[in-house]
Amino acid sequence: RLALEKIAKLEGIKPADEDIGKEYEKLAKAYEMDLEKVKGLVAKEDLAMDLAVEQAVKIVRDNAKVTEVKEEEKKEEKEEAKEEAKAE
Repeated sequence: RLALEKIAKLEGIKPADEDIGKEYEKLAKAYEMDLEKVKGLVAKEDLAMDLAVEQAVKIVRDNAKVTEVKEEEKKEEKEEAKEEAKAE
């Protein structure tokens, strides 16, 4: 979570007040609570950080590069790891 918070800060992610309001509404509906009570229980800054972290996750996921490893390479890596463990 800390890494994602740092990414959010570095990327300058700041959720709009409208998005924060929608999130408060979702929480109120999910917990069947009055909207104002939810706002009193959940700090706006905390909710904003949660939304920023969600956006940071999207950034990481969208920019991730997946490299497929063939079965043969996996076996070789396992054998090398076993040999290294024995050497220690």
